[in-house]
Amino acid sequence: MPIPFSDPLVRFISAGWRLAFREPLPEGLRQHLGRMLSFGAAIAAARIISAMAQILIGRILGPTQYGKLTIVMLLAGYFSLPIIGGWGLAFTRVAATQMETEKRFQALKALLLICLCFAVAVAFGLYLLRIPLGEWLNIQRPLMNLTLVMSLLYAWWILAKQVAQAFQAWGSYIAADLGWALLLLGLAALLMALGQMTLTTACAAFWTAYFFSGLALAKWARKVIGTGPAVAFARPILQHGGILLLNGIIGTAAYSVDRLLLQRFLGPQEVGLYQAHLLATFGLVSSLMNLILTYAFPLFCRDDHNAMHQSLKRISWLQYPFTILLSAVVGMAGLYLYGYPVSPLLFICFCLFSGLQFHSQIKAWYISSKGAAATRRVLGSQLLFLGMVIVLLTGLTKHLGIQAGGVSLVASSLISLLYLSRIEKGLPGNS
Repeated sequence: MPIPFSDPLVRFISAGWRLAFREPLPEGLRQHLGRMLSFGAAIAAARIISAMAQILIGRILGPTQYGKLTIVMLLAGYFSLPIIGGWGLAFTRVAATQMETEKRFQALKALLLICLCFAVAVAFGLYLLRIPLGEWLNIQRPLMNLTLVMSLLYAWWILAKQVAQAFQAWGSYIAADLGWALLLLGLAALLMALGQMTLTTACAAFWTAYFFSGLALAKWARKVIGTGPAVAFARPILQHGGILLLNGIIGTAAYSVDRLLLQRFLGPQEVGLYQAHLLATFGLVSSLMNLILTYAFPLFCRDDHNAMHQSLKRISWLQYPFTILLSAVVGMAGLYLYGYPVSPLLFICFCLFSGLQFHSQIKAWYISSKGAAATRRVLGSQLLFLGMVIVLLTGLTKHLGIQAGGVSLVASSLISLLYLSRIEKGLPGNS
């Protein structure tokens, strides 16, 4: 259902597009704009609510315990990747190219079986290796136990959203995302009212929200029963998904290694302060970026003639002032609500990082939509980013403290963006 102000917004964007580019808004973009705005409004509401919940949790727990929760969330995001990291996006491409409903559900059956096998493997692997992994990461055993449960339930929730994305069932996607945020905020408020907010109960609030919101997957899971064999779709999902998974593993490492290294060098309190700055400035922008790319990825997959390339190039440059200003305004409000000390240099770096990262992700997702060969080339940008972050952060932390994280992210994202631009020029029709 369109939001009440979607038509005026479409007209406003159309007028702005004509003013900026001296040409009318492309018809293909206009057709999707109203629905994208409605989808965006719902997801933005979910992100604001979830940010409120996390700020509330962080304010009550304090920087040290909030830093430990941050580490659990980061590790859960990383360990969940073998379960859902590449297979769901590969399924999105398969579903986008299949016209028959029966074939789509056969592909979904293949996806669910693949994810189940990897979930079992991850659960056993983490349980057996949680002690040596904890020692290697300098993390106590109770945190590793919390991470194991968080990894499985987070994967369950992400899988539900990926399937909704593949079927372009945006109502179900919103239900999973907004439902999670509302549940998390309600549970956080309840724990605060009862005076029971601890690291363990905060994790339990996340688990509960992930589980119930992930039930949105059930309506599709029931339909795969009785469909034909799924073997024919398992191979393309595993093939393309394997490359996407490798990208995801490296990408997640690149965007979490800063806090893991800070945990090792400076301890959980500094991680908590750093995470508050990152969530306040980059959190909302990251959410807006994800919702746009989530909606657009199936459209990218259908753009066989690169008709969207020039429009995306223009949007990538136009977003900078809006993204940086939004990061600054929301960031100041968020840090005020956290009540933590503010680092000016870190704040400025994260605002700049928001614009650079938005630009990079548009390029990376568009290139990845062109298939397995193109996705392999994106892998180089992730490796470059990861290597630069590790080198810069390791060398600068002693001198700059947590500010080294912001400096390393800005420098690494700029270099990665230049690399992606070079790859993009090599795509057919873009030279």
